[in-house]
Amino acid sequence: MKILVAVDATETSHHALEQALQLLNLQTATVLLLSVEPPVITTSTSELPGIFGESPEVAWQEQVEVMDLEKGRAQTTLTWAENICKQAGVQFVVSRMEVGDPKHVICEVAEQEASNLIVIGTHNKGMIERVFMGSVSDYVVHHSACPVLVVS
Repeated sequence: MKILVAVDATETSHHALEQALQLLNLQTATVLLLSVEPPVITTSTSELPGIFGESPEVAWQEQVEVMDLEKGRAQTTLTWAENICKQAGVQFVVSRMEVGDPKHVICEVAEQEASNLIVIGTHNKGMIERVFMGSVSDYVVHHSACPVLVVS
């Protein structure tokens, strides 16, 4: 069995991982840890100066620094999750970091990897917030090709 667990730095993500580990046959299951970072929106440096009037080169460098910071944060989260899995006795752990819209990437990776189950945390957004911002877990539940366990 291959279980994709979507992880990020939130408490709900950590709880989702704990729930996934309780469900597994730790000797035979493969855990695919997936961290998805939204892309940093960039523009052509010739079209838009920095937000506070800095040169386009400075604005571009700041965007690169933000991307590096997000990548480091995602790697830290994946390393933490890998250690939790290994401490729990999971034999097969795979980590993957992607950039994109989390709701789409989670569904795509689950299909590419032939996952049997997706485990994902939810932030329990209110109805208004879900309407305007959307819900990653709601999207995944309705668009995934495999079963989804949503942990709150």
